[in-house]
Order: sequence, then C-alpha cells, then structure tokens
Amino acid sequence: RSSTKEFIKFLNISQGSLAELLTQLTLSADFGYLTNDELSQVEAKIESLGKMTSSAILNMKARLARPI
Repeated sequence: RSSTKEFIKFLNISQGSLAELLTQLTLSADFGYLTNDELSQVEAKIESLGKMTSSAILNMKARLARPI
C-alpha cells in the first residue's frame, strides 16, 4: 500500500474478511459439509492469522505515533 494509514485500513478489512470466513465455515459445518475436526483445524489457522493481523495493526499505529 502507498501509505501506513492505507495499510492499516487494508489490515482492518482483512480482519473483517477472516470473521466472515469463520462464519461461512461454521455454517458449512452445521450443514454437514465439514466435520468438527476440520472446522477446528481451520479455526486455529484463522485465529493465528487474526493475531498476526492485530499485531501488524498495532505496530503500524505505533509507527504513525512516532515523531520523525
């Protein structure tokens, strides 16, 4: 992205996309398209990606707060 603020916005959108994906996967498991074990494996990966994204957002915000 061309700026730190724009990158933070992109990261926030990606967090929303992870939440949407989790919802869709949960529904898939409810309808029998995924087993609970498969869902658990994917949930762990989504959680990990969410933590990485949150960390990146905090780092970017700290970068913006630093004086030049």
